[in-house]
Amino acid sequence: MNSADIFAVPVGQKVLIYAPLHDVTAIINRIAWKKWSGYLEDNKQCPESALELFSRFEQSQKGEPSCRSGNLTDPLLLGLIPTRACNMSCRYCDFTSSNPAIMSFDTAKNAIRAYLELLHQNDKKKGEIHFFGGEPMIVPELVQFAVEYARYEAGKNKIEIHFELITNGLYSTTLAQWLSQNFDTVILSVDGFGEFQNRFRPMKNGSPSFETVCNNARIFSDSDCEFVIRSCVFQDNAAHLPQWAEWIGNNLLPSMVCFEPMTKSQESQKNEIFPAKPVDFVQNFCTASDILKNFGIPVIFSTTDITKNTNSICPLGQDALIISPEGSISSCYQLETEWKRQKMDLSFGWIDSEGFHFDMEKVNQCREFSVHNKRFCENCFCKYHCTGGCHLSHNTDKVSGLYDDFCIETRMISAAFLLDELNQSALKEEWLSDEDSIRIMAAQSSDRWLDYRSMAIAEL
Repeated sequence: MNSADIFAVPVGQKVLIYAPLHDVTAIINRIAWKKWSGYLEDNKQCPESALELFSRFEQSQKGEPSCRSGNLTDPLLLGLIPTRACNMSCRYCDFTSSNPAIMSFDTAKNAIRAYLELLHQNDKKKGEIHFFGGEPMIVPELVQFAVEYARYEAGKNKIEIHFELITNGLYSTTLAQWLSQNFDTVILSVDGFGEFQNRFRPMKNGSPSFETVCNNARIFSDSDCEFVIRSCVFQDNAAHLPQWAEWIGNNLLPSMVCFEPMTKSQESQKNEIFPAKPVDFVQNFCTASDILKNFGIPVIFSTTDITKNTNSICPLGQDALIISPEGSISSCYQLETEWKRQKMDLSFGWIDSEGFHFDMEKVNQCREFSVHNKRFCENCFCKYHCTGGCHLSHNTDKVSGLYDDFCIETRMISAAFLLDELNQSALKEEWLSDEDSIRIMAAQSSDRWLDYRSMAIAEL
């Protein structure tokens, strides 16, 4: 049996067995694990309980998630950035431009037409168009035109388009109503009830933003669109996640809530805003998740989606076509200045009236951003659902097993979700309350079955 993609993760006095490429998750006690470890090479000697588990590994093996190759004919999505400008002044955000360009109607039209032609040529009946910023709704006329034009043109070839918007919610109720009726998914960034939102996400002029954002959130919540609340978590608001979750459950009805840990930036350092400690983030995340579960609202952290296996959770590496306001094509929503800071060039083409122009050499370079090329992920049980996170903000050359705060948070929450899947809520609560235990798991240098087996045998 090939055990290279089977992982063993210590959770208190139990061992979590996780094989994402076999659809196997199990929990066993450490005594049983020590006994079973010696049977790995010879299934005939296994006790029946161990043999049943080992046989499942053989029956359901899938291949590793593959990287993209060949011509760019099946893009993940079309992403339009109408502008890099924003009407908020978030105290931890560097995502601004001193002289933000605005996408022309021609650029939007050309990109949509070329994308739909690409889908039609390859007999694709579904597509996705996302809008990102800055704040896209600073230029509502462009967004409205793009949606209506795309819907009309897609209808000619019976192509179904899923429209998604990432927004701060700072606009009129009339516009919010239009968005709720015309977008399939609205992801709204809001960091907490009044005090926290107004302090950390004020308007550009310093005025409070919560009331306007909250009113529009209710419009999205009452509509048929998939409404997602995304909250950035940092030291100041981490302890309030459970209260925030309770408020959401009592006042809104989102399809999902996403809690994401803050990434350090020049702006956050200037304003002395710091990431939460990993254990604090995880404990409050899990408490908030359990609260929202009682309201029927799922909670996610982007790198802990244990339901899917992929080689990259980031658009980068997945042939996404992200169009800048100026008309260049990349697979990254981040500013070009951030690429350069990391000594990366992620652009691979441009759009004009003749369609997409791809530099396939640079396309293939972007496809190399994959978990398969991240040394520090190779022994981690989260590798196929985390994939090392954002290739830009989490770009590092560290070696396997040297986990940073982001890795530790991902590992702990992923383990908690796997325990939920196994209906091990009591074990999860016990484990999460023992900081020494979760630190041991989070810092384990290798989760591979063979490595953990060696440790187990050594203890026999």
